Amino acid sequence: MDVSGNTFYVAIHYLNCRGVINGVDSIHYSPAGTSIRGQFAKVVILGFGLPAYTPATPDFSDVPATYFAYLYIESGFHAGILSGFDLASCQAASQPYPCYLPNRPITRAQLTKLVVNAARYPFYTPTGGQPTFSDVPPGSVFFVSIETAHEKGVINGYPDGTFRPNNPIRRDEMAQIVYKGVTTP
Repeated sequence: MDVSGNTFYVAIHYLNCRGVINGVDSIHYSPAGTSIRGQFAKVVILGFGLPAYTPATPDFSDVPATYFAYLYIESGFHAGILSGFDLASCQAASQPYPCYLPNRPITRAQLTKLVVNAARYPFYTPTGGQPTFSDVPPGSVFFVSIETAHEKGVINGYPDGTFRPNNPIRRDEMAQIVYKGVTTP
């Protein structure tokens, strides 16, 4: 398996044994690969044990009932854990509004926000409002979620003081953040 010796092996193993994550095939996890928004919806719903919800009609124009993660996206949306994109973003992606863009890589900031929402952590803002990470200012839509996750010990940044919120998240990092969110009260 390609996770032997990986820094996040414990998280990957824990989530895999509970049926929350799978590999890209029977012997590879692809830890350096990226995770798409549809895949992550499945991981967060299963990881946090959230109830399944199937609406009468799809809530997002680009997530039909036949999409592999339909149940998980709809369940997360109805639980208030995840949301779609705004009108401008849907138009830029040539999708009718409301859209979810399930095949787009999920970013570090998006994933962190979903884990904070799923864990139902009370929001945390640093004293004086000073950011922990130089690239996540107080005006960022992800500021409070990232600060909350950092305060809870769910996430860390990089040695240069950044979080790199817009970077697509690696599959091993995703497993670690979900694992920490699931196991940290």
